[in-house]
Amino acid sequence: MKRVLSISLTALFATSAFAQSSVNTNGSRYSVLEDVTGAWCQFCPDGTVYQNNVMAANPKVIGVALHNNDKMSFADGNAIMASPNLVCGYPGGLIDRKNFPTSYGGSGCTKNTSVNRSYWAQVTSAQTAETPKWDIKMNHGYNATTREVKVMIIAKSLVAQTGSFNLNVWVIEDHVKGPNVTGYNQVNYYNTQSGHAYYNAGNPIVAFDHRHVERAYLGGVEGTSGIIANNPAAGQSYQYTYTYTLPTTYDAATTGAPNVNTANIYLVGMVMVKSTDKMQREILNAVQAKLTPGALAANDVPAIHGLELFPNPAQNFITVRGILDQANQNVKVQIINGIGQVVAAYDYQTGGSIFGETINTESLINGVYRMVLTTEDGRNTSQSFVITK
Repeated sequence: MKRVLSISLTALFATSAFAQSSVNTNGSRYSVLEDVTGAWCQFCPDGTVYQNNVMAANPKVIGVALHNNDKMSFADGNAIMASPNLVCGYPGGLIDRKNFPTSYGGSGCTKNTSVNRSYWAQVTSAQTAETPKWDIKMNHGYNATTREVKVMIIAKSLVAQTGSFNLNVWVIEDHVKGPNVTGYNQVNYYNTQSGHAYYNAGNPIVAFDHRHVERAYLGGVEGTSGIIANNPAAGQSYQYTYTYTLPTTYDAATTGAPNVNTANIYLVGMVMVKSTDKMQREILNAVQAKLTPGALAANDVPAIHGLELFPNPAQNFITVRGILDQANQNVKVQIINGIGQVVAAYDYQTGGSIFGETINTESLINGVYRMVLTTEDGRNTSQSFVITK
């Protein structure tokens, strides 16, 4: 087999789904509203009120909360909040982690990523009204015994794009109510503010209902690179599968930390701009799913996790590359023309997890073809290509 030294993982936009849970943006633009907060922050209960109101008014807003310097903060979140800070004051707001051309941070704010809560409804409405550049499909399954979560995210480029992009999945826990300790108890300026939602709720509020708490980024702070090809063409699709073991507690170092309630776990899948600069990692679309227990069906997991055909259009040859989920398999390749005829077929024995072959196409006339790869367990992965001579 041809030796492949580098790989870009590209895949057909899948039509099958995990039996237990599948969500899709379906041509809509969703916006991630991130409440940057802390249990120590006296004004942050107001951020909870604003976020809940925005989400109630706009179903295309996905609410998450990034905690800083309390019992719900975590390493990747701390890296996001390390200098330079993305927000100006608390509660802060990040909307799609976008660096806006206009400041929404209020007087004296120099960070255009920061969005004051008085603008959250306005800005998220504008974001969700945009024409999306990506469709996202997310399938997942959850083994309640082993606590293993498997998440497949599939992103389809809806238009030709310039730049580099990453995939990511965030794990969110809603309704976190910690023990009666500093770091879970919410400091509350509004305890004496008549008419506020948290008037007379206490200061601090014991057993405060912390909403949409960010717990983990499965692709890290920057997302998973090497999946989406640079400058993707319209109609190209890319996929990746994450495996994550849900902990029994997200704060094992804290005495009395609450157990993770799987009924309150959500997954947020996204496409984000690839950048080492955290000010430039805009989320271009996202989708959310509630964690659903159930085993994954084997046939729902593609045998080839990525597939790339190039050059496309091709002339006298085309190279196919991909990653097998099980190494050392026989792979059958068929090329099918526009009327469904098999015009070429090849059999290959792989010698590892990477599949890569260059196929002669000199005998093919101009037109649109489909390449179908079948592994020995009967699973298919396919991609269309064009011959232009």
